[in-house]
Amino acid sequence: MKVTASPFSYGVACYPEKHEEAPNIESDLYWLKKKVEAGAEYAVTQLFYDNKKYFEFVEQAKAAGINIPIIPGIKPFKKLSQLSMIPKTFKVDLPEDLVKEALKCKKTMLKPNGSVSNGA
Repeated sequence: MKVTASPFSYGVACYPEKHEEAPNIESDLYWLKKKVEAGAEYAVTQLFYDNKKYFEFVEQAKAAGINIPIIPGIKPFKKLSQLSMIPKTFKVDLPEDLVKEALKCKKTMLKPNGSVSNGA
């Protein structure tokens, strides 16, 4: 659906690690291009933690003729239990180096306002 003369900007979702129901990344890129052809002005990715996969996805999108901004979707860890929950829930990979660094923070906790506490 092509929309014109509207005060709105249209954004869509995309998946740097491919949508769990997609057969491959090429399929995801095909549908992202269709969304752009229908009027999408930007895309926001599903959350990811492997920067390399994001940058590869952006390059693949450009090669496929997709020239809209692709904004990284992020979800910071709030607690260490998310190291096992997030990959299962969102079907994303966690780089080994990221997991090692996060595990070093065992005594550090985030407060609801986002500030850091030493667990005291």
